[in-house]
Amino acid sequence: MSQESPFQSTTSTLKEHKITVLLIDDQAMIGEGVRRMLADEKDIDFHFCSDPTDAMTVANEIRPTVILQDLVMPEVDGLTLVKFFRANPLTKDIPMIVLSSKEEATTKAEAFARGANDYMVKLPDQIELIARIRYHSKGYINLLQRNEAFTALRLEQEKAEKLLLNILPAPIAERLKSGNNTIADYFAESSVLFADIVGFTEFPLGSRRQNWLQS
Repeated sequence: MSQESPFQSTTSTLKEHKITVLLIDDQAMIGEGVRRMLADEKDIDFHFCSDPTDAMTVANEIRPTVILQDLVMPEVDGLTLVKFFRANPLTKDIPMIVLSSKEEATTKAEAFARGANDYMVKLPDQIELIARIRYHSKGYINLLQRNEAFTALRLEQEKAEKLLLNILPAPIAERLKSGNNTIADYFAESSVLFADIVGFTEFPLGSRRQNWLQS
């Protein structure tokens, strides 16, 4: 019977992440337009923030899988917000799609330099917008699940190491972890004896049960 690796067991219990969109735009008309574009996409949650000064707080609360960021806004411009999002540990990896009426190459270059992942002229085509939302969200969700899997694996390794240290002296445990398979040591105070005769484990596995019992 095949044994499941620790990594396989962690990946089988990964958390499901729903596609969550946060639109930051000071124009309510744009917010309503994007909401209607996504209304039929039942697997996509849509959130709208019209006040750029609240954008960071909202993003920290809902943890979107993609942010749609308007470029020209009062009080805080979109490029500054992109920079702030990239400096925030909770949002630094979230994909950001800049939405703007500006089509100049220099503006697009500046947006990418600040940390944007994509750039679309608003209002974008519905099919294209949904495709890009799904594309960027999938990549981010994969990143989240990879990090969760590695965290779970690290915790399992720590549990295994603690168990090993409960039954073996620390020097022996360290030598086993480093790949040393042949160890013969003496400890003055021991409560458990571990011993193996070379070839003993394989011998009964390769013999018929009756022959093994008779011998």
